[in-house]
Amino acid sequence: MANWDVTGGAGGSLEFEATLGAYHTKPIAIDTNHFLSVWSGTGADGFAGIFTVNTTNWTISTASTPLEFDTQNLSYPTTTLIDATHAVVFWTDSATDGRCQTLAINGSTWVITTAASVLEYDTELSSFAATVKIDTNHLLTFWSDSSSDGRCQTFTVNTTTWSITTSAAALEFNTSFGSSFIPIVMDANHVFCSFSADSGPGVAQVFTINTTTWAVTTTISNFTHDTSTAFNSEYYNGSGYKIDTTHAVIFYYGGDQDGFAQVFTINTTTWAVATASDRLEFDTQYHGITLNQAVAQIDTNHFLHAWPGPDTGAGSAYDGFVQVFEVNTTTWAITTSAASFEFNTTQGKYPAISEIIAGTSGATTKFFLTYSGDADDGYATTLNVEVPSGATNYKTQINIGDVWKTVTGMQINIGDVWKTVTHAQINIGDVWKTIFSLVLGLTFWKK
Repeated sequence: MANWDVTGGAGGSLEFEATLGAYHTKPIAIDTNHFLSVWSGTGADGFAGIFTVNTTNWTISTASTPLEFDTQNLSYPTTTLIDATHAVVFWTDSATDGRCQTLAINGSTWVITTAASVLEYDTELSSFAATVKIDTNHLLTFWSDSSSDGRCQTFTVNTTTWSITTSAAALEFNTSFGSSFIPIVMDANHVFCSFSADSGPGVAQVFTINTTTWAVTTTISNFTHDTSTAFNSEYYNGSGYKIDTTHAVIFYYGGDQDGFAQVFTINTTTWAVATASDRLEFDTQYHGITLNQAVAQIDTNHFLHAWPGPDTGAGSAYDGFVQVFEVNTTTWAITTSAASFEFNTTQGKYPAISEIIAGTSGATTKFFLTYSGDADDGYATTLNVEVPSGATNYKTQINIGDVWKTVTGMQINIGDVWKTVTHAQINIGDVWKTIFSLVLGLTFWKK
């Protein structure tokens, strides 16, 4: 195995939905081996389920019967974890209205229930919803409205009743066109977002959230990074990630609907956005409509990206591909770290990847993946990534309130000087071993 190679998990795939499995949301780790996923299933209804990953043989099973929380129709869902037992889902219903609701997860039986009634936040049309978490109970959601304009709004989750309300009025930030949103939280009250504006071109902009009034404003005019029809109103969201305090990376469909990756620089004084380097065209094939991409972070500058690509059997289907990408943190160029892996040779639409499965590291670093496979059915599997020996960027997780949180940066105080931790070692049998993925279970208390 070469460094950064990706292979399929030893446990094979689970076909969890035999009728339809589409619009998968990013699987969220509830603990070290349970994952929450939301999808459009039988009858195009909305389902939420918990999956169990056996960390010995890496087989996957459903932990309980999935909850059918929308019996009409579900598309464009986005899921955000609030705490260890609650998550919020935004979606488009059968009337194309925008809805959201809190789901409750029983940590013993893994049964999912609705925790409060539905909030219909847009009664005319909402599509391409994309949500990020601002703090413990506030969310920012972007969507395309009935005029295909771009809107965003903050929402408050009442952590006693679990009802959802709007925190402030919606901001219509683009009055001509807005869709295919890729929001990325940069700090406590600034969110970078790339989207399609004015019927095609890809633009990026920073949004400011007033954490007292929860109003959203744009700090500076948007920046056009792709003058082609980078996203079209028929195309699903791309994916992105924060690299550091001033850089972010996105993966999206650009000209001819080919696959592109682009790194951005964000000026944290003016909040202006610019490209940090040339974009990378990683797939030159046409991808079709509503076939989203997914990304997960491996370490500070390596990302695991999945997308539906060309049919290698010369047919018309969309096979599933996954590959590791590397961002050079000096030049900010983005390149592929190894060859792509075709995780499904028949079909791999709507891929969604979890973060690193807690406790896996080095040559056994693993991720959880859901997708729409053969006959549009829902599948789940694991992926292995060969993280090289001596890698200086590793991923750390800490457990806060029974929820595993990723630490993107870490420092240690030596002689009253804070030093950045770039790697760590542990002594096993008098041999020092480099840690690639460190998992800490910590308890905090006050005197």
